[in-house]
This record gives sequence, structure tokens and C-alpha cells, in this order.
Amino acid sequence: MDVPVLSAPLTSAEIARGLDPVGYVWGLVNIDLEEAIEGNGESWLDLCSERLIGSSLGMDISYTVVNVQSDGTLAVQVRLDPSMALDDADD
Repeated sequence: MDVPVLSAPLTSAEIARGLDPVGYVWGLVNIDLEEAIEGNGESWLDLCSERLIGSSLGMDISYTVVNVQSDGTLAVQVRLDPSMALDDADD
């Protein structure tokens, strides 16, 4: 199954439709290698969350680099709990 890399973060409606049975959402995102190198572990997780759901409030984040392109762009499969970001969007 080929899953496209997201060109923009998921919207609240897309997140709601994409939740798995335990309340997590996942997708493929692009991250520039320089962005990955510049940060630390916490900033990497924030970046993964921001690329997937448009907020750094994703929780329990897991990721797998699935491809490295010749220009240094990483295709990263990200899975996370978006509940904190969705709660923040409701306020």
C-alpha cells in the first residue's frame, strides 16, 4: 500500500476521521535533514507533531524514517495521540 507524503498538516476533521481504535493518528511527513540535525530529541518530536497535525501538542509520538531522498529530505511515518491538540483547538 502506497501512502502519500502529506503536503500540509492534517486538519481537525482529517484527524477525527483518521483516528485508530485507541485514539491515535498517523501519516507520512517530509522533514529536511538540516531541521532534524539542528534540534534535540524534544525538538525532533515537536517537529514530527507539527508536520502531522499542525501543533507541537501531539503526545506519545513514535516515528520511523521510511525514505531518505537525495536532497536530504526524510520521509517519516509519524504516529501520535492528538487529543491535547484537539482539546486546545476547542478552547
